[in-house]
Amino acid sequence: MLTKRRSYLQFVMSKAFAAPRRRIFRHVTNKFGVCVARRPPSCRASIPAVRMPIVFDRIMMEKKSRILIAEDFEENRTALTLILKYAGFDVIEVENGQQAVEAVRREEPDLVLMDVTLPIVDGLQATREIRSEEKFERLPIIILSAHDSDEIRRQAAEAGGSEYLSKPFDVAELKKLIDGCLTVA
Repeated sequence: MLTKRRSYLQFVMSKAFAAPRRRIFRHVTNKFGVCVARRPPSCRASIPAVRMPIVFDRIMMEKKSRILIAEDFEENRTALTLILKYAGFDVIEVENGQQAVEAVRREEPDLVLMDVTLPIVDGLQATREIRSEEKFERLPIIILSAHDSDEIRRQAAEAGGSEYLSKPFDVAELKKLIDGCLTVA
């Protein structure tokens, strides 16, 4: 069983590492620090390592939280989904802003991870649409962007983002933001 799980993890992470320009992580290790998925040396550049599993103790004891991932690149969605599912969350995936707004209305997630640059409706406009509904005024929305600038951060805050995280990011940062957002909500 452990070998099957490791093989599946390596397969999924190899898909996540396939596109060098869209990468989030350099390699993934299990809780003992053993590498279970690795990028080829030519693609490693300055991408951070990921340590798994990330333990979201307080959250997992109360209930299984549902997180919506709005990300247009399949590799990034796959990596985030793998990490969040491994941590015990239910994950809903969408690939554009319009689907994100519809999924929030339909599924009512506990938290949203929203990329800024999405097709059809961008992440900031989708966040504004979600925030315009009274029911979702307090829904935690973490804005993700590969463009880390003060202007993007300001726009994310104005759109109604609860937090901002620039890619590539450290999973410990993501854990801290998710833990904080779900504790407050």
